Parts: sequence; C-alpha cells; structure tokens
Amino acid sequence: MEGGWTALDAPLEFGGQGLPHTLKFVVDEMVCSTNLSLGMYPGLTHGAISALHADASESA
Repeated sequence: MEGGWTALDAPLEFGGQGLPHTLKFVVDEMVCSTNLSLGMYPGLTHGAISALHADASESA
C-alpha cells in the first residue's frame, strides 16, 4: 500500500497515482494471474475510493 499499488488509477487527492484505468487493468491481470487472493485486496480499496468520490460530500 505504501508503494501506491492499491490505488493506481485513483485521484491524486485521495492518495492514488492518477494513472490511466487501462494500466490498472493490466497490473490487476498480472497480479491476479499469480495470486488471486492477493489480487483482490486492491479491488476493495478501489471500490471504497470510487464510492467516496461519487457520493461523499466535502462537509462530512
């Protein structure tokens, strides 16, 4: 997580790297093909960031 691998395509303001979504798919595919259990953890972070980015308010 400290290396930023769990949030490759997340916005910079949320601690992500802001990389293209297609690059995230490539990295996810490589990680999941070697260890599916490990590869699923970044998906949880991505889902949480996406939900916050779409629905959270600044005042919360």
